[in-house]
Amino acid sequence: MENSAGEHRFREFKQEIDENDCEYPRQAWKKEFKCLQWVETDDDGVQLGTTRTCWQRIRAGDAGYCEVMNTTSGQVFRLMQTTSLSLKDDARFTCELARAFSSFQFHAAEYRHDPPMTVSQLNTQGIVMAVYESVLPSAFASIRRLRDIGCSLPVELWFRYDELELENPVLQLLIAKYGPVRLRRVFDERIHGFNVKVHALYYSQFSRVLLLDADNFAVRDPTSLFASWAMKRFGAVFWPDFWHPGNSIFNLHAQSLVWELLGLEYVNMLEQESGQVLVDRERSRRTLEQLLYYATHEPNLFSKLKLVWGDKDLFRLAWLQRNEKFYYNDRRVPGTLGVVNRFRQRYCGVTMVQAPNRR
Repeated sequence: MENSAGEHRFREFKQEIDENDCEYPRQAWKKEFKCLQWVETDDDGVQLGTTRTCWQRIRAGDAGYCEVMNTTSGQVFRLMQTTSLSLKDDARFTCELARAFSSFQFHAAEYRHDPPMTVSQLNTQGIVMAVYESVLPSAFASIRRLRDIGCSLPVELWFRYDELELENPVLQLLIAKYGPVRLRRVFDERIHGFNVKVHALYYSQFSRVLLLDADNFAVRDPTSLFASWAMKRFGAVFWPDFWHPGNSIFNLHAQSLVWELLGLEYVNMLEQESGQVLVDRERSRRTLEQLLYYATHEPNLFSKLKLVWGDKDLFRLAWLQRNEKFYYNDRRVPGTLGVVNRFRQRYCGVTMVQAPNRR
């Protein structure tokens, strides 16, 4: 009888707090927080009467939320609220992830990377590129192309210490024939894959950086971008992708879980294409630290929940979360470059074309 009465009192208490609006935690997870259950809803957030334990798996297509209680105040929170469209088809999680998820936005805002960024006292600018063995032919062609069109900007090539040797003949040929080229190695074990780009941007010796992917080919000298009105005014210039919330293969739309993770209202804009990123490092110091938190935090929620594709949208999301201004070069959507097969009446376009940031 005591157990039944206790359960009854718990249900009454729960009913009372369910009638109140469940605010989102205004701080990182505390020891007083406790996961209660996962609650199934329809896509409008109406409860359907079905629950799961905190360790049972939630799949893409499941609509609901993780119910978490502050055991000291009795306040109940709804975390990781999903609709049937919030996650990509192969994403999975349990409500045990709610702790890391709800703390993310607070930890990102407070994060200070170690060792800290150094900024050159000189007014320097240059190109930064992350490379590894299989992209060296493309990187070589990209840098040679820059020199062929008259670009004399210095280049930093960044790579993990265990992926390339300094004596690599391609690297040495670039230094000898297409310099100035400097080799920079990454020793931080937290940094791998596409996150080498983020690390390179943070630690570059240039005060202003044009970050280029190894398969990015300039059709004109990009040096003038550093003196553009957009760079002078905003200190960060990004370029759009083909995709937008109404047509996204990456699931970045109004119902995506990424907005709750970042503590942001939904932002309706074209997705970002990060093959080129222009940043004033000194003006963007704090945002770059937040970007490094995105790259190094564990568990990595962006990849675990499949919220973004690589580093593609991380730059604009970091600037949005920090409420920092940036120029989005979306007055002209990206073009495409390819081959027209007149016999088959078919166009095969495999290359994206981006425009300069003009007024």
